[in-house]
Amino acid sequence: MSAPHKNSLIHLARTGVHVARQPGRLLSVPLAKRLEKHGWKHRLLDIGTMSALVLLSLGIAFTLFRSDPGTHVLLTSVVAPTEVVSGGDSTLAISYTNESGKLLKDVTLTLAYPPYFVLQTVDHPAFHLDTNTIEIGDLAPGANGLIKIHGVMFGDVGGEQTFSTTLGYGWDGNRTGSRVQTYRFMPQRSALTIDSQLPDRLVSGQRLSGSITLQNTGSLTFPEAAIHASFPNNFTLTSTSLKQRKDTTWIVPTIEPNEELVIIYTGSLALNTNEEATFTFEPSFVFGDERFAQDTLSETVSTVPPPIAVSIDPIKSALTSGKEVTVTVRWGDQTDLGIERVKLHIEGAVNQPEWTLDTPVQAGSRTVNLVPHAGSGTNRQVTFTPIVDFVLNETQEPVSVIGEPTTGLLTTSVVLGGFARYFTSAGDQLGRGPLPPRANEATIYWAFLNVQDTFNDLTDVVVTADLANNVTWVNRQSVTKGAGVISNGTSLSWNVGTLPATISNGTVAAASFALSITPSNAQIGTVPALLSNVRITGHDVWTGQTITKTINTITTQTESDSGRVEH
Repeated sequence: MSAPHKNSLIHLARTGVHVARQPGRLLSVPLAKRLEKHGWKHRLLDIGTMSALVLLSLGIAFTLFRSDPGTHVLLTSVVAPTEVVSGGDSTLAISYTNESGKLLKDVTLTLAYPPYFVLQTVDHPAFHLDTNTIEIGDLAPGANGLIKIHGVMFGDVGGEQTFSTTLGYGWDGNRTGSRVQTYRFMPQRSALTIDSQLPDRLVSGQRLSGSITLQNTGSLTFPEAAIHASFPNNFTLTSTSLKQRKDTTWIVPTIEPNEELVIIYTGSLALNTNEEATFTFEPSFVFGDERFAQDTLSETVSTVPPPIAVSIDPIKSALTSGKEVTVTVRWGDQTDLGIERVKLHIEGAVNQPEWTLDTPVQAGSRTVNLVPHAGSGTNRQVTFTPIVDFVLNETQEPVSVIGEPTTGLLTTSVVLGGFARYFTSAGDQLGRGPLPPRANEATIYWAFLNVQDTFNDLTDVVVTADLANNVTWVNRQSVTKGAGVISNGTSLSWNVGTLPATISNGTVAAASFALSITPSNAQIGTVPALLSNVRITGHDVWTGQTITKTINTITTQTESDSGRVEH
């Protein structure tokens, strides 16, 4: 054989044994050296032998792989009802068929559930709850069976629920194997249903009442449910029958099977909007340590302009609680929206005047006297709101529409109290001298003044009083606020100064001081006065108004006094 032919055979052998640098290099390297030493016939024989060994190895591996019969057990699943419901009862049916052609020994099927699956029953007599394993036993070629798993899936609507089974088996004596199969399902709706009731159409400025109904249609208790509400930007929520958290979420501690909860809410649309109003409610429930989102309910309602524009003229001066203020209410011509039984009333006042408007409504005005509410808190203001009530001709639905309100600042009220004592409440003697007083003999009483229940900050607060007949100032005193009490011989003055709103913390500004009375013969047998014209004045920082209040005369009458006089 020629040299080129010889070299080509050697090159072929080398190429064959160096492909991929396989672990068989310990065998291929000696074979390559053998090819270099011997003739071409021996070399062809060696190449054939090597190829046969490779094919044999592949055949053995293929045979071993094909010999595992567990790969030929057909496992299929179906869930009922076909629409998986989060929180609802469901049944997972798993069927198995031995298509391997071999007898499988000691077959078992171990179940694994989603994290928050509540198992109810497994329809198989050999199910072991402690291991979640079913003992199927021997499975002949062609044998089949069906296993039903009953329970409740809890999870997000649209989320994934994953079950798995592990098939264990033996064959050909002591050979064993296992196979894992996964089944995935997606809840399409929830057993926690939600419904909303809203009018089909809203009027701009309408005051409306809506309701949300939450119901547990499942067979298990929801430990905690929640509804997160998203209201339109042009909607103001005013009240709800169930308290909301700051993030506009209602929390329901538990909902039993078939229990229904209705939440009522009220609010109003902005007056000058013709946009669609979308109300969105997102229910969820807590199971274990996780919260699961359920079907979201979203309702969009169209709006129309109000049929009547109504307003109240601005209030130009500060208001006083309990004192009437005169306002003017105005309304415009009716639009094309058909309405009937039209009434107009004013809210925000102790008295709420109401009157009827003839239809079709024509523009007009009316002057009314309103008594402001006292309000609450500090820096108070009162809002008077006109409300138009009518019935829509088309639907006969009653509607209330809020008009343009007007607001006034409320000047603070003040409580000024005064009394005199000879004894303390514990019976200790404060005064001096005879009791009851005697003609032409001095008796000393202590007078007390209190300022409280103000809801706006005050400045320049002064309390003054006139000394009554035969009463003199005794320079003994105590004050909790201000510069003290001074007297010019005929009157006295207590300069309180600046007084922050007292109603927020219950503060009382107090002054006490001694007064001496030497009654005349004509005063004996009467109740002589100690102070008259007791008056407080101050400047209301919130409204800029001057406040004044005068109380009754402070006398020597001390009905609550009791004690023993020690001269």
